[in-house]
Amino acid sequence: MSSFLLSSPVRELTVYQKRTGGRNNQGRMTARGRGGGSRHRYRIVDFRRAILDVPGTVQRLERDPNRTAHIALISYPDNRMQYIVAPHGLAPGDTILATRSREIDIKVGNAMCLRHIPIGSTICCIESKIGGGATFARAAGSCATLIEKENTGRPNYALVRISSKEVRLIHLDCMAVIGSVSNPLYHVQSLGKAGRSRWAGRLPFSR
Repeated sequence: MSSFLLSSPVRELTVYQKRTGGRNNQGRMTARGRGGGSRHRYRIVDFRRAILDVPGTVQRLERDPNRTAHIALISYPDNRMQYIVAPHGLAPGDTILATRSREIDIKVGNAMCLRHIPIGSTICCIESKIGGGATFARAAGSCATLIEKENTGRPNYALVRISSKEVRLIHLDCMAVIGSVSNPLYHVQSLGKAGRSRWAGRLPFSR
């Protein structure tokens, strides 16, 4: 899906999402309580931060119906654009940078390898495999902490404490974003009416 980085129109960063209604490829219902809902455009989010060593400017923050966190539209000097998961505190007009080769400023939204991030930093959107894209700490309000890089019992691996308090061994060349994920109050919001649940494609059920 990296071909979307070659064109600038924002409409090419979205595709219509097919609704399954909880049915598999044979038409049989395998998940209850799903059906209906508003038609969603899937925003193609760049979890790999594929544009490296080029500063990007935050154009705007958007609500994404496909995830709990907000997303940010980033534009680059060569007219390329991409969506990323927005860290908490990122604002329109901010400049961010992603790199795998060097140490850069510890600033919200910047992405670099774990070997270049100081111990104790709050990070999010962490890769589990080198170049595989963000795997951990992608949901709204989630974050992780880099706790050790040397005495880990395994060379070239760092210890990272994720949101579940589990400590993971992650390679030092895996990339992470500085800061925590945006929309931290997502879990306390109230839908307000049954219709909002129907818009999301959730059917009512009897208790």
